[in-house]
Amino acid sequence: MLSDDELENFIKNPFIKKAEDDEFLLLKQRAEANDVFGMFNYGEQCYYREKYVESAYWIRKAFLCNHNQGRIYLGDLWRSADRKIRDKYEDVKCDGYGFDPENPVLVMMPIGEKEYLQSIKPKNGQLISFCRMCCVASSNGTMIDKYEVYTISDYPELKPLKYIVYFNMYALDGYGKMIEGFESIKGDQK
Repeated sequence: MLSDDELENFIKNPFIKKAEDDEFLLLKQRAEANDVFGMFNYGEQCYYREKYVESAYWIRKAFLCNHNQGRIYLGDLWRSADRKIRDKYEDVKCDGYGFDPENPVLVMMPIGEKEYLQSIKPKNGQLISFCRMCCVASSNGTMIDKYEVYTISDYPELKPLKYIVYFNMYALDGYGKMIEGFESIKGDQK
């Protein structure tokens, strides 16, 4: 077993640092060569190095190339990133189904929340990313999950938006209704 001093010297070893840097540069080359997994992995490593803007760029690019895990990571990135990313999003105030804790989207279990969000997109064609923020109580005492939903687009004329959507994951029936302003990715209404 290494002592604290030996461990510290091992961590500061320039050969280990160089190997990490070489791997990081290799990932960047793969990302720039439009390798979807390279984009995602490089974005993930940027996130761990607290390069949030670069991380968002590459993870978003991987997501737009249909890398499924990218959507979930984008949500986590928004929650933990600095204001450089989050301030670019405009809050959207909506009423009606799904936008009020008293009238949440009805789903079954946490997986139902993710399946629902992965199956919708705004009607203007943008994609979305999402992250679970917290749990709130409705007036009848039911615990309701609160999600931030972010729009993603490659078109600068489409302003990035942030919606707050509420879910009741304890619904036994009545689920599947579409929230206003969104449609099914498959084109058929849920």
